[in-house]
Amino acid sequence: KKVVNTLGLSSDPKFLGLEAIDDSAERDKAAARADPEGRLLSKITIAPVKDSRIVLINVEDTSPQFAALVSNAVADSYIEMNLEVKLEATRNAANWLAEQLRDLKDKMETSELSLYGFKKENDILSVSLEDHQNMTGQRLRTLNDSLSKIEAQRIELEAKRRYIHDLREGKQSLDAVEHI
Repeated sequence: KKVVNTLGLSSDPKFLGLEAIDDSAERDKAAARADPEGRLLSKITIAPVKDSRIVLINVEDTSPQFAALVSNAVADSYIEMNLEVKLEATRNAANWLAEQLRDLKDKMETSELSLYGFKKENDILSVSLEDHQNMTGQRLRTLNDSLSKIEAQRIELEAKRRYIHDLREGKQSLDAVEHI
């Protein structure tokens, strides 16, 4: 059918065997009843070449040029049909993959929302590793500063305690109490 349409054989009176009909109305009626695809198929034989991917296309006609034209059109149509079949298979695979991608994205979003809800409920909202390291470093510096202050206070209190102890034992005079 593709070859008939490509070559315009359904309206070719010579191909349809209608060139002998002079009346155009009668020719149109006969053309409407004609079977161009069947007529073309009756002229074509195709045989595969053994142990190859080649086929022989034979077209029987009184015109060698027409036979070559039809033979080439059949080969072109076959090649185009194979490409369309492969393209359709590729489209189907692409559509399937796109559908799988949409499904996986939906599942991922649902999982992320569930994880966020869980973290929020359990007060474990996470931050990026870099932010976490910065926060940890800042907390460590704050704790070190506090520790240093507390150590200084402890040393000062220890000195005061020793001084008071020395006062009790009479090793220090009360005049030095003002220095405490």
